[in-house]
Amino acid sequence: MYFKDVLGNNKLKKVLIQEVKNKRVAHAQLFDDSPGCGLAMALAFSMYLLCKNKSDHDSCGVCSNCYKVLRLTYPDLHFFYPTIGHTKESGSKATFVRFQKLILENPYVDPAGWTSSNKMNNPGQITVKDAQEINKLASLKAYEGGYKIFIIWQPERMINRTATKLLKTIEEPTQKTLFLLISNQIELLLPTILSRLQIKKIKKINSDILIERIKKDQPKMDLDIVKKNIDEYSYHEIINSPSSRDNEDKIYNEFIDWIRLCFLSINKKSVSDLINWCNNISNYEKHIQLYFTKYASKLFRHAFLLNYNLSFKSSLDTCHDNFNINTFSKYIHPKNIFEICALLDESYYALNRRSAANSKILFLDLSFSMGKLLHKKT
Repeated sequence: MYFKDVLGNNKLKKVLIQEVKNKRVAHAQLFDDSPGCGLAMALAFSMYLLCKNKSDHDSCGVCSNCYKVLRLTYPDLHFFYPTIGHTKESGSKATFVRFQKLILENPYVDPAGWTSSNKMNNPGQITVKDAQEINKLASLKAYEGGYKIFIIWQPERMINRTATKLLKTIEEPTQKTLFLLISNQIELLLPTILSRLQIKKIKKINSDILIERIKKDQPKMDLDIVKKNIDEYSYHEIINSPSSRDNEDKIYNEFIDWIRLCFLSINKKSVSDLINWCNNISNYEKHIQLYFTKYASKLFRHAFLLNYNLSFKSSLDTCHDNFNINTFSKYIHPKNIFEICALLDESYYALNRRSAANSKILFLDLSFSMGKLLHKKT
């Protein structure tokens, strides 16, 4: 991947290029990846570092090393990431063909996209077998005689034993060995790992740049919906979210059904219907469940602000025959809004954490708690 193809973050690109020019590349770096460009940036940095005919601004793209990196076949470029069901071998090596195909199609893929495409029923883990494979490869000489690069995506998914096995290798690597860790949840990294890394922050991308890229790469996407979400979501979240009008309407309808059942749950009415709703949403792919909790949080905040007649920008289309946002807003007030938002944030975290919660139980518990809060008096 070329630096020119990485969205935004031009200052960081210059910093990385200067590191290579000055031959002062930190051997262990962490890309704080909240906007979702970390993997693309790591690929561009790796290609520039390995390029035989690099310019002052980018890789040449035509030398043998660039040719291999562009196809993710360079023998000294290794990828490690969460998988499931691999206890006797490195899951990253066993699933690399699928990972390679996904990254070549979309280097901005997010963790939910990998989980979904790999048909994983939870976010997975970077296992001890992965750590053993990294240690083995790090101890060997580079095939091409240059850098050995280890790109570790979602390092927060390391189990403690994995992190412990990697500590010495990351702290004292062999010559010309580079570790690039990419995380959008650095607060979940073990402090012992975090302390050994040079952190580079990847900033939110300008909305105009995002829209132009989406027009180019995703011509079939509904730009009206993209523009509504552009200020709140990153590139990978937008292209992996249910962004068509039909899907957004479906999420909105699910929310309306859910809120009605939450209201009724306080009197133990329609509990069986609520259980069925929870079973139904748990059958959706994980990124849809995550999108639903984000959408619900946005709608609650929108309803709360309506009580104060504030002039504010909203990306939500709240027109519906069976739901009146103004009537609903009367139930959202200072005595419950903070608890409601906290509940939804906790649910999002639980769905997205290293060992994901059982979504049926999570949504049922969330629903009963939400029902109590909606009946809370002002």
